[in-house]
This record gives sequence, structure tokens and C-alpha cells, in this order.
Amino acid sequence: MGLGDVKLAPAIGALLGWSSWTNVWWGTAAGRDRRSQIAFGPFMAIGALAVSLTTI
Repeated sequence: MGLGDVKLAPAIGALLGWSSWTNVWWGTAAGRDRRSQIAFGPFMAIGALAVSLTTI
């Protein structure tokens, strides 16, 4: 994880935590992909968006 990912994680956690702790767990699990060579931030954002949209 780079520093951009570290700065993005609290914002995404706060967004998902606003609804429930379950959303924080699912958002974390949905954004996880350790085999890729690209930045982790896009996966965190996509995972958070997917979880946010499914709970609306």
C-alpha cells in the first residue's frame, strides 16, 4: 500500500461505516486483490461503491 491508499482508506471506512459495520467488512473484502500490479486505491473505491449501491 502506498501513501495515497493510506489516505483514502479512512474516508472509505467512514463512508461505509455511516451505514453499518457490516458494510465496512464487505467493502474491505470487495476491494481486496493482492495479485495485481496496479494501485490498490481503485479497487478500494470500486469495492466501496459496490457495497454502497447494494445497500441503498
